Amino acid sequence: LLGIAPGAAIVAARAFDESRGEAKCTSFDIYKSQQWAADSRAGVVNMSFVGPVDPDLSRMLASAGSQGIVLIAAGGNGGPDSGPQYPASDANVIAVAATDGKDGLFPLDNRNPYIVLAAPGVDILSLAPDHAYQESTGSSIAAAQVSGIVALMLQVQPSLKPRDVRAILTDTAKPLAASENSSFEPRLVNAYLAVKSAEDVVVSGVAGHEQAKR
Repeated sequence: LLGIAPGAAIVAARAFDESRGEAKCTSFDIYKSQQWAADSRAGVVNMSFVGPVDPDLSRMLASAGSQGIVLIAAGGNGGPDSGPQYPASDANVIAVAATDGKDGLFPLDNRNPYIVLAAPGVDILSLAPDHAYQESTGSSIAAAQVSGIVALMLQVQPSLKPRDVRAILTDTAKPLAASENSSFEPRLVNAYLAVKSAEDVVVSGVAGHEQAKR
């Protein structure tokens, strides 16, 4: 299974237990995993989980963002009426919804306005326990797709900052058909255009000023 960014190194932090179906963990486990990822100099962190708002985790995510780590999270699969999910709703995180094979939104997508991007996440062939494969569905799968695209962007332009990545992904993404919630308008990522745009970004080394070449 080749995946999106086959040249990227995977730094896998085990924060959750081994329960099948719905694994669980404590906030402290996530803190340790985030810190380990930062210490391992991870360029992008994928968070395919949801939970309650956590002020301590929020501070850690802000710190990770200030260090240049791009943070991606699953928007959640609670359906149109579900409330904000965390860490997707954190201001330092790029939240992702799932789309199907016809570029339609997954019916169980969380529909909150902080979700700005969408990616394929319905019936996606992926790895499974015990060295198997399976078709998986949900925003967790979509978030992983975006994390792979970000890895490609950082490969061609390592100097990109999280704000640059967010802007490029959004600017190059395709508007989706309007949903019944006018404040929920995620855009479908375009890997090719995102990577090409990342190649064209030139970051100068003078006083931290940035210039974009289009």
